[in-house]
Amino acid sequence: MSSTVSHPRRRHRGGRRATVAAFAVAISSVLVPATAADANSSCRSWTFIGVPGTNQGKAWNSGTTDNALYGPQVAMVKQQFVSRKGASNVAAYPVNYPAKFGFAYTGYLGSVSSGVTATKALMTNVAKSCPSTKFVIAGYSQGAHVGTLVLGDPPVAVSKIYRGAFMGNPLYRDGSTNSVEAPAGSVTKHGLLNGGRNWQSRWNGKVRDVCINNDKVCEGSVTGSEAPHGAYTTTNYPGQTKKIPAYLGYNWLGG
Repeated sequence: MSSTVSHPRRRHRGGRRATVAAFAVAISSVLVPATAADANSSCRSWTFIGVPGTNQGKAWNSGTTDNALYGPQVAMVKQQFVSRKGASNVAAYPVNYPAKFGFAYTGYLGSVSSGVTATKALMTNVAKSCPSTKFVIAGYSQGAHVGTLVLGDPPVAVSKIYRGAFMGNPLYRDGSTNSVEAPAGSVTKHGLLNGGRNWQSRWNGKVRDVCINNDKVCEGSVTGSEAPHGAYTTTNYPGQTKKIPAYLGYNWLGG
């Protein structure tokens, strides 16, 4: 009888240890974010990299919707690209970086640098896990700045990068073969932070860099209304009936 009394206790302690272990595993799966390295179990033909703009993305939003993860501009690009290629063929990743504004290196420029590092690391890890995937990248505002620098010095073979799509880019270069003015012929200046540089010359025609008339970020003005910079989701792509992000996602990246 004594032996039969002691066994339930041992089973109870063992069950408790198993329960605690299972709980720890469950918690770790929640607390440890998925990384690009996890993609080896779900490689896709296409990899979408989305870089949100200032005050957008994971650093500023706790939600899990596309708008929260990418910002509304890049989210629309992503959704239309997935619509064109099919959800089962696309792995999509929002770039998690500070996406903040401010002066000096600890502000905007430091944020851009962090974004470039994060984007390159993400692309490198995905390429290692999924060597056959093709990349597309989209960015808005500060995210376009990040994307411009990444494509100017890509972390993976150029042959793996299919196309890019940017909107409201501070590094916009007026007159570049990659530049798109909305409406056509309406933009007359380089981006606010272009400084005469021509990163676009390295893109080999793989990018559409869209600037709306009077967008002071991509048309290089420190004054004026903020409205044009926020109007990409409501403005048609030149000569088209689709909004700019929708056209970039479905027709350009998805074409």
